[in-house]
Amino acid sequence: MVADVPGLIQGASSGKGLGDKFLRHIEKVSVLLHCVASDSFDPVKDYKTVRDELEKYNPWLLTKKEIIIRTKSDVCKPVKLKGPAVSILDDQSLEKLTDLLK
Repeated sequence: MVADVPGLIQGASSGKGLGDKFLRHIEKVSVLLHCVASDSFDPVKDYKTVRDELEKYNPWLLTKKEIIIRTKSDVCKPVKLKGPAVSILDDQSLEKLTDLLK
């Protein structure tokens, strides 16, 4: 099962925003796919914020396998996170992502 969790924000675990409505979906998936935008002011902080909210909601979620994808790689901002870089403008990177997810 795949769950799309857009806009998971700081405080979601305590009900801020759509909060636990999104987080409940994550409990059902077997792999977490973190899409971190390369054009963010601080992509590493964004990633850590999501991980912190997952842990606050249910620490067990951090035991799930995860894949980190660095999106918007066409902006050419280096991001200090592991994982492949993808861009909607780069068909080859999207093919690699598809292969990875299979």
